[in-house]
Amino acid sequence: MTADVATSADLEHTSAGAGNAAAQTPADLLADLRYGFNGEIVTPADPEYDGYRRHFNRRFDKHPALVLRPANTVDVVAAVRYARAADLEIAVSCGGTHPAGFSRTDGGVVVDLSLMRAVKVEPMEQTAWLQGGALGGDLYAEAGRHGLGGVMGWMRTTGVGGVNVHGGWGPLSPKLGWGVDTILEMEIVTADGEVLRLAPNENSELFWGARGAGGNFGIVTWVKQKLCRVPEKALIGTLMYTPEQGPDVLRLVDELVMTASEDMSMFVYSSVVPDEPAYPEALRGRHGFMVVVVHIGDRDQAVEELRPLREAYPPALDGVVERSLYDFTCEMDSFIVPCRQWYDFVEVEALTDDVIEAVTTSAQRMEELELTAELTLVAVGRGRDPEHPSALAVGNRPGAWLMMPDTFWEDEADDEKNIGWADEFMTTLSTCESHSDIGYGNVQSRPDVDRERRSFGEETWQRLVALKRQYDPENLFHLNHNIPPA
Repeated sequence: MTADVATSADLEHTSAGAGNAAAQTPADLLADLRYGFNGEIVTPADPEYDGYRRHFNRRFDKHPALVLRPANTVDVVAAVRYARAADLEIAVSCGGTHPAGFSRTDGGVVVDLSLMRAVKVEPMEQTAWLQGGALGGDLYAEAGRHGLGGVMGWMRTTGVGGVNVHGGWGPLSPKLGWGVDTILEMEIVTADGEVLRLAPNENSELFWGARGAGGNFGIVTWVKQKLCRVPEKALIGTLMYTPEQGPDVLRLVDELVMTASEDMSMFVYSSVVPDEPAYPEALRGRHGFMVVVVHIGDRDQAVEELRPLREAYPPALDGVVERSLYDFTCEMDSFIVPCRQWYDFVEVEALTDDVIEAVTTSAQRMEELELTAELTLVAVGRGRDPEHPSALAVGNRPGAWLMMPDTFWEDEADDEKNIGWADEFMTTLSTCESHSDIGYGNVQSRPDVDRERRSFGEETWQRLVALKRQYDPENLFHLNHNIPPA
């Protein structure tokens, strides 16, 4: 393993003073922490504090007592032990973009992994080790130097560890699978400050549970994941369709994704098209249906696989061109910027007519309410057959689609309008026959333990509860879609 695994001497040093914490003052504990901490310790008195405490989702305005920015695994151990000794709530940030605001705390400790962004690629075996704070852009930039890529969500700013440990779907998922299924090994710091290696043959039960519910058991400091070959240029872009074309386009895409090669990735979203000259007049100011395509195979093959859609329903705008995958992820960054945000999610077992009706009705409402929003549909219908099973509940059903209402705004006065639109869509979907009620923690703004339990299923839930009791019985790591230890 190439990661900076903490030695026994390192860990003994970080525990100095922890054994007699009851006799120490908060000032003593902080002084102990400062001694030997390799990263940065940011307090409310420091000029950079406000920048580090702010959350990507501006609905959250929290003020932690400390922001700890570890430089390595040993620092993470020190941070966990300090939070326990000082009896402070702990929040973990590996990218800081989760819509539920889990990565910030009021009056507690934020463990901000943004200094831990190393990516170490093994080109011959097509794998990479990523530190816990590595972002999607870090992975694509480093892996791209070797003609490789991995699952990292769809944006450069996504924390790879966070998104993949809890699922992870991206342009390369048809070839590699869910991000959680590409994880080969992990290093994790548990609630008692222990550093564990997780692999199929080492701490195998925790390896299973941490892939799907990892934030409940500790702080992930390193992840090893599979990569695949990616060409320097590929056919990538968006086909834009009018509201009238939307339902038929969805039905055809549903057919195509089931027969497409693993080189082709497609998802659909609806949003209101800006009233600007750059867009077709038939779409300006209206909700369009956008089919996003990434094809990393042979160009002729890519053209042929797209032919049925292009010929049956000529797009109002065809933006699928040869470009690099990295450039595409740069463009995707512009879709989601710091602001007030709300996301929700449910899986449907099939893209039935009543689901399509719910989508088109909600898209029309988005236009009427003049929302800056996206209604995103991702086909994961090929099912999953991972080499190493995980706790992840979502994406196991052939024919399944992920349905996500995402909305973005600035003024707190618009909270009710935006969240109400998303809730209205979710309520309508709940009446559809193919509604599964399976949630996906990476894009759920509203924590709901009961829904988590239903999503995992009772057998998986009880295994996860047993792991929680073993590794975090006091629920130190509770700022997540939480699995209570009892």
